[in-house]
Amino acid sequence: MKCVVLQDSDGSHLGFMLCSPDLGHSSGDCVFMAVPTLPESFDSPAADLLFQRRDAGESAWEVIGREPLSVVVRSPGLATELFVELGGSEGGRWGIGSGPDRQVVGRTLLPKTA
Repeated sequence: MKCVVLQDSDGSHLGFMLCSPDLGHSSGDCVFMAVPTLPESFDSPAADLLFQRRDAGESAWEVIGREPLSVVVRSPGLATELFVELGGSEGGRWGIGSGPDRQVVGRTLLPKTA
């Protein structure tokens, strides 16, 4: 998995997290591509989080769990961690913070294969 699709809580497309190496490894680097498909999504809090991560440049990711796959992302210049969880067929979720301060802001999916 080198790519994770990021959506808002309603399932509208917001962008991607592109990883190197793939998420089968224990850690690596990633970048965020913010490309909301709906005009109203550009001003949403979830899209704003992606734009901040995109503007921060290359971030570092680390796997913190495998069942479900859970990843923490740390970006330069941003104090709050971003988390990504990938569930089975139902997808997963993403957001910011850790522990009791954790805030879910959207859904995650793996890209469809041809």
